[in-house]
This record gives sequence, structure tokens and C-alpha cells, in this order.
Amino acid sequence: SDLEQAQQRDALLSLFFGPSPESLANPDAAFDALAERWVVPPVCAGLVYDNGVVRPALARWVEAVAALDFKRAATSHFATGACSPRDWRDAYVAAGVVPPSRGGGKGVSPLDTPDGRLISDIAGTLKKVGVLAA
Repeated sequence: SDLEQAQQRDALLSLFFGPSPESLANPDAAFDALAERWVVPPVCAGLVYDNGVVRPALARWVEAVAALDFKRAATSHFATGACSPRDWRDAYVAAGVVPPSRGGGKGVSPLDTPDGRLISDIAGTLKKVGVLAA
């Protein structure tokens, strides 16, 4: 519906600042790429967590949470759903916060998509001028 697409566009704008024109025109594909998996919000991953000051403390927190026994997670912007400690950790692996487990892959970061390009570009510029620590 038009209302659902408008809500998807709003969510994409809040997650990516400037999603690709294709995603704004048809947000279904971008939403499908994010569906059924846990994702660290790209704006947080690119502009807050991806720096040498924040990442070590955040990585310790991610690992501490991943050591807990839980089955669900509640987010502030999306539906609450099933989430295992591995799902939790995998989201932060894809965001580059913690290294992959032995034998595990990095996963696909939303920052490595056309929707994440603007955040990646902003983060790169902020690092070059010294606003974000590398």
C-alpha cells in the first residue's frame, strides 16, 4: 500500500540518511535485504561504532551480551523477534565491530550496499579531517 511504502521510505531514510534512488522509488527490495536477520543500524555502524575510540568498549559489550542465554531481542524501531546470541553477534560482525568467529564469515554489511554509500562517504570524510578516529 502507499502508506506502507511511505513508512518503509521513512525507515530507510533514518537507517541510511540517503538511501539509493532505487530504494526510495521501490523500498521493497531494500526491506527484503534487511528482513529476517538482525542488523546494526547502518548510521550507527558507520558514524558511531566504526572508530578506534568506541569500537573496543562496544566490542566488549557485544561479547558480554553474546555470552548470555537469550532467545529474543527487542529493538527500538523494528519488531521484537527471535534472536540467539549468535544472531546478535553476527549483526555486529557484519558491522565490523567484532571479528568473525573461527570458521565464520563477515556477512554482508548494509554499508556495503548502494543504500549505505552516503554513510560510508560521510564517515570517510570525517575520518580524513579527524572528526572520527580511525
